[in-house]
Amino acid sequence: MVKTIPTELKSVLNLVVNMVNLVKSRALKTRLLKEICHEAGSKHDTLVLHTEIRWLSKGKVLQRFYELKNELSKLFGTEKPDFAAYLNDTECVQGKEENVLTSSDKLKGFLKKLKVWKRHVENKSLKMFPLIFDIDPQGDITNQLVLNHLTALEDSMAQYFPHISVDKYDWVRNPYATSSESTADLSLEKEEQLVEIQEDKTLRLKYNELPLIRFWMYAKIE
Repeated sequence: MVKTIPTELKSVLNLVVNMVNLVKSRALKTRLLKEICHEAGSKHDTLVLHTEIRWLSKGKVLQRFYELKNELSKLFGTEKPDFAAYLNDTECVQGKEENVLTSSDKLKGFLKKLKVWKRHVENKSLKMFPLIFDIDPQGDITNQLVLNHLTALEDSMAQYFPHISVDKYDWVRNPYATSSESTADLSLEKEEQLVEIQEDKTLRLKYNELPLIRFWMYAKIE
């Protein structure tokens, strides 16, 4: 799957690899990164070098890079401000107010779209792909090719995301509209804390005012 990632994602991966190689190829930068990591009490103090022969190494490179992104931002602060700016742009990693629940919703929505697209393509309708539709509006040439690609994509998604269910976290989405089923997996302590949140009128007002992530951050402080 890594070898066939979209161009946009490949460009991000290439940028990360370039940053890693820049640090690993210079002894001074490697030493400075270690010092920054030690001062920050980081779990790691070195980056993982990407090996082209082993594509699985890309995942390890990205994971370590993300874990040290704050330290790398300091390292690149003066000499490579463009790298530092990229690392400080949190929206390059995830969307604004994005979390595992919203990401799961989007992923489930995309999987349903795939089924809708396949049904339309089977009826030789390619309107959801305007560039293809412009050159082959009846689908006489590209219909089967597109259908095969959608089927392969659907199979890949099913392989990497076999079970997408976050229903048991509905209490996180809305702590004021819970059911016994949605809180069944909570410990006694967590359920008691949830009851306290539900009965806190100030928090209820904040829930209506704040984005979900900020609400829970506020609730934690309270």
